[in-house]
Amino acid sequence: MKLLKHSALACLVLATPLTFASAKFVSKEEAMYICVKTVNNIKHITGNWDVPCTDKVVYAAHVAEGACLLVDGGKYSDAASTLELSFDSLNEVYKDAERCAYYSSEAMRLMGDVRYAISAIKSI
Repeated sequence: MKLLKHSALACLVLATPLTFASAKFVSKEEAMYICVKTVNNIKHITGNWDVPCTDKVVYAAHVAEGACLLVDGGKYSDAASTLELSFDSLNEVYKDAERCAYYSSEAMRLMGDVRYAISAIKSI
């Protein structure tokens, strides 16, 4: 019983710094860098308009670009909401794996990039 209490206390003590470390605040410049990098990652996989779902991926990139402009203008809440639209577009590609096979495998990674950008923007 004592061992269980000590183990629980040790887990709490070890986990607390991780909780605070994940709540890192970033500067506007860092958020811009993350946003632009996200846009570039999305644009990197596009290019072949003959492939189904390219329009959705390009849309996600353009919307994310708009979000970066909002970050630059100091409209962080609007930028985060705009990036949600980019995330939704990539999520549609991911969910429609049969039709969007060319992009589907990359869509999950890109969704993670967009989520990271949203978190960075919200932490300003």
